[in-house]
Amino acid sequence: MSPLTPSTEQPATVGPRRAMLLLTLMMAVAAEGHPLRGQSVLIGHQIDTYSFEKPDIAGLSNISVAATPVTLGFGLGPWASISARTAYARGIAEGGDGSTVVLEGVTDTEVILSLMPFGDDFAISAVANVASGRYALTLDEALIGGVVATELLPFPVKSWGSGTSLGGEMQFLRQLGSWGVALVGSYRAAQPYDPLQEFIVGYRPGDQLSARFALDRDVGDAASLGAVVGYTEYSGDESGGLEIFRAGGRFDAQLSYGFPLGRSHSGLLYGIAYLRQQGAPVGTESTSQVQTQPAQQLGMVGGSLRFSLGRRAAFSPGVEARVFLAEDEQSQGWLYAGSGSLELRIAGRPTGTQWLLVTEGAYRHGNVIVTDGLTTGVQGWGVNVMLVVEKR
Repeated sequence: MSPLTPSTEQPATVGPRRAMLLLTLMMAVAAEGHPLRGQSVLIGHQIDTYSFEKPDIAGLSNISVAATPVTLGFGLGPWASISARTAYARGIAEGGDGSTVVLEGVTDTEVILSLMPFGDDFAISAVANVASGRYALTLDEALIGGVVATELLPFPVKSWGSGTSLGGEMQFLRQLGSWGVALVGSYRAAQPYDPLQEFIVGYRPGDQLSARFALDRDVGDAASLGAVVGYTEYSGDESGGLEIFRAGGRFDAQLSYGFPLGRSHSGLLYGIAYLRQQGAPVGTESTSQVQTQPAQQLGMVGGSLRFSLGRRAAFSPGVEARVFLAEDEQSQGWLYAGSGSLELRIAGRPTGTQWLLVTEGAYRHGNVIVTDGLTTGVQGWGVNVMLVVEKR
């Protein structure tokens, strides 16, 4: 699952301000899983499931997704690294009448090659999304895909496949006196694919151009305050070579505050907001009857504590609340969660090669406004077990 309680542990090779800045950046881009550094391996198994109190309104009784993610990272000398990640996922949706739909298979594979010619302060990366996932879904399978992609409910994967894409990213980090500064820019260009079996359309998602700026600084003796702002612009989606839709731009912002608790414990508070502008088919006028994509807002606030249990273990309880709003007042809702994770270093040392076993659990409860006047309660739980091998 995307952790509800981001780790506040600082890598031994990174200073306090830079560690907080990197954490802030990772949270802002919603990075999934455990952050990997140097030569690393991650393998896990995760289950997230949700049930709806009113299946006749929600359109389904329950939905669950089980995923086995695998991530590999290797250093290529002191100035380069390569990483890849993929997953095998199985989604099951049960309708109110007892019927079930299953969607399973390997997801797309993301490969990142990074070059750091001037050290850790500057990195340039080539990013490829390899089309190893499931495409050409049936209409029933697309039902699962649509629910999994929702902004409100966290799932271990957000898509089984979104077509091949290529892109690049540039990251710049700098310490300017008491301030840590970061700038990240990225571009991705997608290739055509057919998302549904019933329709051969040669659909090509729009290209993405993103920029993100982050600041952080020490507060008091050991606390750190970070802020991030970002924007993503999308070009028009195409079908059969013709532009058919243009998604609205997306703003994001985040504040985070990390603080110590005694000599060996720590805490983290954060707030994140995503604002998507209205999108519409190309050429659509405000007076037309063509359905547009409504403006949307997603907000999250949360916090976690990290308690050191000796030199080889740590426990992190956390809470998070999220609310999703849409201009058309459909598929809105709120969700709050309580979670806990236990991290065990089963072998090695933090400054060399270490083996970590991480177990996480979460309970979630909320409400979904399917359409105006029609609502249903939702509750769910998640379990995640990860084995991480890191060499720094």
